[in-house]
Parts: sequence; C-alpha cells; structure tokens
Amino acid sequence: METAKFPFEIVNIDKLTYDGKSFLLLEDSLTRYIWVTPLKTEEVYNDMHQFLHANPTPEKIITDNEQTFKTYHPESNGIAERVIKTLKGLADALDHEDPVVRILRAVKNYNQSPHTTTTYTPEELLYTISKRTTETQEEINERRKERNLSQLQDAREKIAQAKEVNQKKKKEQAKKKITK
Repeated sequence: METAKFPFEIVNIDKLTYDGKSFLLLEDSLTRYIWVTPLKTEEVYNDMHQFLHANPTPEKIITDNEQTFKTYHPESNGIAERVIKTLKGLADALDHEDPVVRILRAVKNYNQSPHTTTTYTPEELLYTISKRTTETQEEINERRKERNLSQLQDAREKIAQAKEVNQKKKKEQAKKKITK
C-alpha cells in the first residue's frame, strides 16, 4: 500500500449506507480526515466533483471494486471500510432520530478525536500540515511537544497558586479558631 506524503495526495472513497440512507465517504490517506455527504441519487460523480472542486486534486483515488467507482483505481480499500465501521458505531451511540444528523455528528467526532495510527486528530493534521507543508513530521512533533510542555508548566503554576491560596485559607481558619 502506498503512503501519502502530503494531504490530498491519496484519497480513499467508498459508499456508506446507514439506516437506509446512502452517503459518499472520502478520506485523506495521510491525515485520516474524512468528509461525508448524503447521496441524493446513486450517481456519485456530482458529489465527487463538488469535493474535488473545493479541495486540491488528488494524485490517486482509491476505491473498492464497487461498480459505482469502476473508472477510478479499484483496489482493496480496507482503510475506508474500517472508517465506515467506526462511523456506524459512533452514529449508533448518538441520540437523534435523523440518520443524516447522526452520521454528520459522528464525522465531526471522528475528525476531532486522536487517531490510533497518527496519535493526532485528523483535523489537527489536515490543517497543520496544509498550512505548513515545509515542516517535516519531526518538526511538527517537536512543536507539539513544546506546546505540551508549555501547557504542563502553566498547569503546574496554577496548581502552585491554588496550593498557596488553600494554605492561606487554612491559616486564616486556624487563626479564627484560636481567637474564638
């Protein structure tokens, strides 16, 4: 299986059927960011055209062997199949009658949750890498590490301040007990 080196280089496409509704699912192979759009008909080309018009043109589109996608690169598309299974599980856990709303909310949850393969959220990767295409993965990791260390230092300072406040309160309470 090829590995993408930049966003939109390789896009996985599949059809998702959930609760009687059909959706077009597109996944960026590098960032794992997904897009889902309800299909009004079985003709997916209009929906694909809208996606391709709004985003950089992929060098390769990977599909399964479904008849709908026969003009693209039909290959085993296990990545998209796993995403579909995950989305259905997320959608099933949501409390809403409309299956379209459940799937769209599941997509949002998926894109904002750390991915087990990358350890980043797909949203974070897509928008970070797209804006900083000259950065290497090591540089991105270093920047993230620095941010995490800064947040840890901030948290430690807040804890120290909270401890100080609590100690002052305890001393004041102790003084009040003694004076009573």
